[in-house]
Amino acid sequence: MKSSSCQKTRALDDCVYKSPSPTVQSANLPPAVSPPPAIEQPIPPYPVEAAALRLTGTITVRYSITATGRVDNVQIVKANPPAVFDREVLIVMRKWRFEAGHPIDNVESTFHFALNDSNKPVTRLVPARQV
Repeated sequence: MKSSSCQKTRALDDCVYKSPSPTVQSANLPPAVSPPPAIEQPIPPYPVEAAALRLTGTITVRYSITATGRVDNVQIVKANPPAVFDREVLIVMRKWRFEAGHPIDNVESTFHFALNDSNKPVTRLVPARQV
């Protein structure tokens, strides 16, 4: 509702509208934890067959990082298109290494397989996040 000081002749910028403060409830969720620093994170190669067919896609994987910094329990969460880029992603994930001493579960990384402006295949990695 408009404050009583707002008049039709006054500019809207002079009017102040107040809304009730929202109620914030704590969900008692644990704080988000960032994955440890990466030591080695090779990017999967673009599959030759997919590049020849000019296919693009996105793969999201969920995994754990062990206390030794190795990747474990890799699962494909989303694959679009399915079964085109999966193999290369799963193979390269075995080579990933993180700083030791920071085990964490439910980390997700997403890979985008696309063609650049010169129509050359490119693979990009979105920064990891804990889910």
